Amino acid sequence: MRHLVSVCLAATFLASGAAASANVERAWENYHKLISGTRQLAELTPIEVRELIELDRQLRGERTDKRTPRQKCIDEEIDNLNVEPSRLALRTIDLKCSQR
Repeated sequence: MRHLVSVCLAATFLASGAAASANVERAWENYHKLISGTRQLAELTPIEVRELIELDRQLRGERTDKRTPRQKCIDEEIDNLNVEPSRLALRTIDLKCSQR
């Protein structure tokens, strides 16, 4: 089962390039070393820790929100309107969220 998950995950990351695939392989290697006790979390570099976190997110089916704080603010304001915003409302929201 783990092999199947590994293959699916690697295939997902292959779409983003060969470097990402190498990162996935390294994350899996580090994961197995941590589980077996041959490596400690404190021994990992910050990049390797981020790769493990991303691997965990992918396995849990979580999507990373890559929106900026400003875009999150705009999306929330538009959602709160519950109607199609006018051009004036969009400009007002844009001004309100421009400092984020």
